[in-house]
Amino acid sequence: MKLKIMKVIVSAFTALMIAQAFNLSTPSAAAIIAILSVMDTKKISLAATSQRLAAALLALFVGGIVFWIFGFDAMSFGIYLLCYIPMAYLLKVDIGVAPSTVLVIHLWTQQQLTFSLFVNEMLLVTIGAGVAILFNWYMPSYREHIIEIREEIESKMREVLLKMSGFLSVGNGKNDGEVLQIVKENLKEAREYVRLESENHLTSEITYDEQYFEMRRDQTKLLEIMAVNL
Repeated sequence: MKLKIMKVIVSAFTALMIAQAFNLSTPSAAAIIAILSVMDTKKISLAATSQRLAAALLALFVGGIVFWIFGFDAMSFGIYLLCYIPMAYLLKVDIGVAPSTVLVIHLWTQQQLTFSLFVNEMLLVTIGAGVAILFNWYMPSYREHIIEIREEIESKMREVLLKMSGFLSVGNGKNDGEVLQIVKENLKEAREYVRLESENHLTSEITYDEQYFEMRRDQTKLLEIMAVNL
């Protein structure tokens, strides 16, 4: 979480500085887009960026047509919202509705439709999203956490089997299911770490981890049945 906060701060500041260096109008919009574009994983960041770029193009196109036909009054902006938002959801680029509408508001407040203004708005979204991807490209590895959880699961499963062995041989022990519950919680945690790792690092180790923990989930279900029978 601390790393993500730092990425958000640095991305926003850098995007603002770059937008100002290019003398873009309303450079703060680049910072806002950068803040919105810092995601939890690389895959999500790339997907969100492509959707925001598509949403921005769509918004500027719809807004430009609406303002050209109906002018720059409040009713025209309402017509833009009525046309654009359903289209964004239909095309599954709704993640970019808010920042894209901010870009269209720039057209509305400027009261003009010029090529340079359209380029300005596209540069703002490109700089904001691009800087966020750049700083978001570094992601911590969850490999150590996955290994630790794997060892913990194996240890707990051995403990369960030893308890079952003792119960069968001398009849002592109790079937409270506490250890199995810990294993299930570990498996749930491992699944989340594997998901994060897979969305940041495309390696064969991830496929093995997914298969391994899936196998342990199946074995845990069998152990639960065995515990009930005992």
